[in-house]
Amino acid sequence: MEIELPKLIAEAGAEHHVDKINNTCRLTVLGLLKKQLEDEYNEVLRDLVFGPILAINEHELYTQGRLFTASSAKC
Repeated sequence: MEIELPKLIAEAGAEHHVDKINNTCRLTVLGLLKKQLEDEYNEVLRDLVFGPILAINEHELYTQGRLFTASSAKC
């Protein structure tokens, strides 16, 4: 019986880069996760707890370090 190991999301020894925009820092890890683990990412996106958190990044509902909900973004 073989044990399936999890997929690697980054090369060995690779460092995560931080984007600095308007004095806020965001890790680009979520984009990396979406590319490498697409099926698992979509499953977590449908989750009731973590789905809304990932949706903020997915729909880019942030500006100048503040988060906006979908309802306030429509106004």
